[in-house]
Amino acid sequence: MQAMIFVLLWAYGAQAPSPDGVPSGDADRGQVLYDERGCYQCHNHDASGGPGPRLAPDPTPFGGFSRYVRAPSGVMPPYTVNVLSSEELADIYTFLLTIPEPPPLESIPLLNNE
Repeated sequence: MQAMIFVLLWAYGAQAPSPDGVPSGDADRGQVLYDERGCYQCHNHDASGGPGPRLAPDPTPFGGFSRYVRAPSGVMPPYTVNVLSSEELADIYTFLLTIPEPPPLESIPLLNNE
């Protein structure tokens, strides 16, 4: 049964999910797509937020992320599968997973009068 599901996912261009439910993706390609599709314009280059919400580090679980990207509320345009494939969405999400936490404020000398 699992093999059949995998074949169906593969046939439709979807990524097979990992054990934790996150599809496998290519983070380098995701970073390129994030910039090419204009995500940075609202979410910043490091996905820390701007006019749009913060996406990383520690992005929302993939299921909710995917549903919102496909059918957002508010001013964000929908990124349907005709605009952003399931594979591309998985790549962008994988890129978001690679974004590290910012350094603690205490570690920035300029902010600590050092």
